[in-house]
Amino acid sequence: MSKIKYGDAPWILFFFFPFAAFIASLKNFKSSWAKNVFWAFVIFYGATFGLSAEDKNSATSSADINRYISQFQYLHQYVNSFNELIKVYNDSDEFDFFSLFINFIISRFTNQPQILTTVYAIIFGFFYSRNIWFILSRIKNKMKVGVIVFTAVLILINPMWNLNGFRFWTATHIYIYGIFLFLFEKKYIGLIISPLSIVVHFSFVLPVLLIASYFILRNRFHFITILFIFSNIFSQINIASVNTFIEANVSEKVQKRTKGYRSEENVELYRKGELNIEVKTANWYVTAYFDGLIWFLKIALIFLYFRKRKLLKSNPLTLSLYTFAMLLFTFANVMASVPSGARFLTIAAFLSVSFLILFWQYSHIDLGLLRLFYLGLFPLILFFVVSVRLGFYTISVNTFLGNPVTTFLTDNNISMNDIIKPETVK
Repeated sequence: MSKIKYGDAPWILFFFFPFAAFIASLKNFKSSWAKNVFWAFVIFYGATFGLSAEDKNSATSSADINRYISQFQYLHQYVNSFNELIKVYNDSDEFDFFSLFINFIISRFTNQPQILTTVYAIIFGFFYSRNIWFILSRIKNKMKVGVIVFTAVLILINPMWNLNGFRFWTATHIYIYGIFLFLFEKKYIGLIISPLSIVVHFSFVLPVLLIASYFILRNRFHFITILFIFSNIFSQINIASVNTFIEANVSEKVQKRTKGYRSEENVELYRKGELNIEVKTANWYVTAYFDGLIWFLKIALIFLYFRKRKLLKSNPLTLSLYTFAMLLFTFANVMASVPSGARFLTIAAFLSVSFLILFWQYSHIDLGLLRLFYLGLFPLILFFVVSVRLGFYTISVNTFLGNPVTTFLTDNNISMNDIIKPETVK
C-alpha cells in the first residue's frame, strides 16, 4: 500500500493528467519521485510543443525552432550519410555540431517535428530538473514566503519553453549543472561537465574560462565585489580591439560565425537600442520584466555585501555561490554591451536567485531584509507573469489538458497564444 501511495501514484497521475502531476511534483518537492516527474512533464511539453501562428507565419520570426525544424526536415529528405552531413556542416556558417548531429540521427527515423522537440526536451529537461532540485533538495524546513517567491522565479529564469532556442539555453543548464556539482558537492567532475556546454554552444568558451578565474579570485571577496560594482558603471567592450584580436588569432570559420555579433555597425546600433526594431516597438514590459529582475538582483547582492557581510561569510556554501554569481554577473555586464551578449545575464540571474533561496531560508529575516524583499516584489511578480505569458507561445492545449495517450491520438497541439489571440491565426 505504501509503495502504491508513494511510488506509483505520481506516475499514474502523470499518465492521466501530466499537468496535475507537474504541480504535485513542485508541491511535494521533497519526495524522491518529484524531480523525475518534473522532468517527465518537460518531455511531455516537448511532445505537445505548439508553436504560435505568429512565430510560424512571420517571415522575420526570431524563433530558432523554425530553423531547427527546417534543418531537420532537410536532413531527412536530402542527407543520406555521415559524409554528406559533414559537407552540410562545412558549407554552413554554424560553428556548433551538436544540434546538427542530433537532428541528423533523429532524421534517420522520422521527419516529424514533434519527435524532434521531444528529444530536445529529454536533454534540456534532464539538466533543468537537476538544477532546480540542486536547490530544492537543500530546503529542509517549511519554505518561507520569500523563498516561495524566489523559487517560482528560479523555475522561470531558463524555463522549458526555452527549447525555442535549444542550443544556447541547453548549454546554459549544462554549464550551471557542472558548477552546482562542484560548488555543492565538491565533485570535480563538474569541472568536466561545465566545459561540455561549449560543445552545445560555442559561446560558452567564455564562461568556461571564467571558472579558472574563480579559482584565482574566489578568496578575494572584496575584490570581486569591487569588480562587480565597476562593471555596472564601465562595461562597454572596445569592439575594435576585440575584432583586431579575433582576426589575428582565430580560424576563419570562427571569424565568420561571430561576425554578426562583433560587427562595429551592429554593436553601435545595439547600444543605441536600434538593432532589434521588434523589441524597440514592443510594449514596455517585454524588456522591463527581465531588466527589472536583473536590477533587483544587483541591488540585492550589493545590499547583502554592505549589510550582511558577516552572515554571508558564516556559511561557506552560500558564500561560494554568492562569489561565483558576482563573478558571473561581472562578466555578463560586460558582455551585455554587444549583440546577444545579454543572454549571459540569465546564467548570473539563475545563480543569484539560487543563492537568495538558500540565504533567505536559513537567515533571520530582519527589517532590512524585509525592505529588500518588498523592494523586489513588483519586479519579481512582473517577471513571473510575463515569463508565463511568453510560455503560452509554445505551450499547447494538449500540454495543459492532454496526456500521453491523447497526445498521439488527437491534434490539439495548438498554441495557447492562438487561443488567447485568435486574430493571429490565418
